[in-house]
Amino acid sequence: MQHIFDTSRYDIRPATVADIPAMVELYYQSFYVSHPFWPILMPRTPSVDEWWAAAFKSGIEDTTCRTFLVVDTQPREKAVCADNGDSPAP
Repeated sequence: MQHIFDTSRYDIRPATVADIPAMVELYYQSFYVSHPFWPILMPRTPSVDEWWAAAFKSGIEDTTCRTFLVVDTQPREKAVCADNGDSPAP
């Protein structure tokens, strides 16, 4: 049995539009449980889900931005982290 900190079980790859639902869910799992103001500021509703999906899609489609997804490959593929940032200026 591999330990959770065994990095060989994780895959880092560019995020795709198909990853957006997992990224939205990761956002809620990461921030809504630890910061009580988020559910008040942006309650989880279909329109807020759509807003987050559009924000992630914008980052994925922006050629100056790099969006990555970390996938835990064991026991099955599951997104565990997402991040994006601007590419350095030439």
